[in-house]
Amino acid sequence: MARILLVEDDDLVCRSLRMTLEAYGHAVQSFADGRKAVELLRQQGGFDVVITDILMPDMDGLELIRAVRSLAPDIRVIAMSGGGRRGNQDFLQFASTFGADVVLSKPFTGEALMDTLTEILKP
Repeated sequence: MARILLVEDDDLVCRSLRMTLEAYGHAVQSFADGRKAVELLRQQGGFDVVITDILMPDMDGLELIRAVRSLAPDIRVIAMSGGGRRGNQDFLQFASTFGADVVLSKPFTGEALMDTLTEILKP
């Protein structure tokens, strides 16, 4: 079981991902706001994985990845994006450059998420 910090501003997507992760026994804290996620990370720490959307208001996923890397460099990071005006691949490439361990292009299946999570949690 991993402790996962999930950051996704789309409520439906967030609930779906959370349900999938919890069904596999993971402990999940979720936020729609990157700033609140960083605040929790500063206060509590102890997360194994951060899963973040890229395009979000206030603090986007790229800013969040940078903050995670400075606060807790050992946390594994999965970045996800459905794209935007500039295209999905641009955002996912930026996420890798900013320190994401793995990127996922939305939409993806619960199985793809769990396979990715299993892979990055291997010792």
